[in-house]
Amino acid sequence: MRSFSCKILNVWAALLSSMWEVHVKKLKSCAVCVICGVKNSGKTTLIEKLIREFSRRGMTIAVIKHDGHDFTCDLPGTDSSRFTQAGACGTAVFSEKRIFIHRLQPEPQENEDGFADPCAGMRQWEQEQVKELMTLFPDADIILIEGLKNTALPKIEVVRSMISSEPVSVSEGRFGIVTDLSDTAFPGEKVFPFTAIREIADAIVEQTLSLRKTDKERIRNDFAAAILAGGKSRRMNGQHKGALLTSEGRTFTEQITSQLFSLSDCIYLSYGDTICIEIDGCRIVTDRYPGCGPLGGLEAVLSQAGEDRRKAVMISACDTPGIKAELYLFLLERLEQVSTEDAFEEWDGVVAVSDDRIHPLTAIYSVRAAEIFAKQIKERNFRLRDVLRKLRILYVDLKGSRYEDMLTNINTKEEYEAHMRG
Repeated sequence: MRSFSCKILNVWAALLSSMWEVHVKKLKSCAVCVICGVKNSGKTTLIEKLIREFSRRGMTIAVIKHDGHDFTCDLPGTDSSRFTQAGACGTAVFSEKRIFIHRLQPEPQENEDGFADPCAGMRQWEQEQVKELMTLFPDADIILIEGLKNTALPKIEVVRSMISSEPVSVSEGRFGIVTDLSDTAFPGEKVFPFTAIREIADAIVEQTLSLRKTDKERIRNDFAAAILAGGKSRRMNGQHKGALLTSEGRTFTEQITSQLFSLSDCIYLSYGDTICIEIDGCRIVTDRYPGCGPLGGLEAVLSQAGEDRRKAVMISACDTPGIKAELYLFLLERLEQVSTEDAFEEWDGVVAVSDDRIHPLTAIYSVRAAEIFAKQIKERNFRLRDVLRKLRILYVDLKGSRYEDMLTNINTKEEYEAHMRG
């Protein structure tokens, strides 16, 4: 009987260990930003607006509030309150819809003179508390923390006229001030007006993600990149769009490859049956199934990348000269946020979306998808949307973000002229 009980315990231990490992992997991808400021400066209102903005972008947000004083959170007379009054160090209540946890904190440390020192080990204490509270929100993309002006965590301070006139937080970790005062009141600081919610959200994403940037060396070794340039350019009267010049005098293809080279040393130029431009350091890949449109180009570069022992391919069309390397890093970050294992073992790709329009040529695909693309081609169905339905794809909405304009493609002479005018 004892042996059987030990086996049961071992099974439970293994299960809990597995659950914790997955939990920690998800937690590692979570970003944290503090919103601090003096009382009544507008912290809560700003956080409310940021939650709505991030939610509109398809992101999941959690909030942790730090109270500089004591507070009451349990209702007198409830069972949980009675347990606490009886001496329990903590209580928890859960239902199908929510969880409530009430835990008493240890008494403050005493200094050498025997007096309670509220600042003793404050930063370490705060960090430990934040780490523990973060484990309660493993599905959050970003956790916003209200308060903690003395923390070194990434933070934005709110300074409102008539309430305060200067920052009260420590400068370490502070990357912005939201205020209704003049920019000149805060020399050397990045200043945002209260109405610039999108810009504030962009800054939070940039700052918090930069603390956990995907390892570029790993990308360089595991990923290839490809520019699909096999289109007929009918709306440009046959003029190849990849050969169009930017305002700097470089072709669209050269402009895009300069960005992709910062991510990978394996760059493919994908053509149908006519090669237009060759660039040093790039490999020409022609369609194995000519006349199939973009589907043929995708199948060819993914198959080639598989032969080159690459895991995935970052895809760009040749008519999106505004594309930047940081967009692919962002797409990869979003994919890894929702993955518990290797992202491209769980997913077949990640694709950009804007204004409900899918951009299948601004994407990253696993080389495994080549087999599905080839099968679709053999069925004589060249619709990209149809093949994407057969793959496990994460769609990332870029609407309202600083990446949205990078998706603009040039299809007509009028669009090209507008692009050159800036």
